[in-house]
Amino acid sequence: MAAALVDELVEADALLFAVPLYNFGVSQHFKTYVDLVTTDPGWPRVGPRPHRQAAVLVTVRGGAYRAGTPREGWDHATHG
Repeated sequence: MAAALVDELVEADALLFAVPLYNFGVSQHFKTYVDLVTTDPGWPRVGPRPHRQAAVLVTVRGGAYRAGTPREGWDHATHG
């Protein structure tokens, strides 16, 4: 299964990941996906690449996490 996911990533023209903030971090589903892909022996693929892929990570969240709000600093998906 991991090899199939790696193949999809390598063959894609562009990458778009839409990842929600869930319980103050990224979801377990996305974390599992990244773990599967990055632990596969075929990742990263070695050899010449005909082109580079555009990659976009979009995160969404509800609530207020700005400075001065009760949840300031709780946004663990977009701040390290």
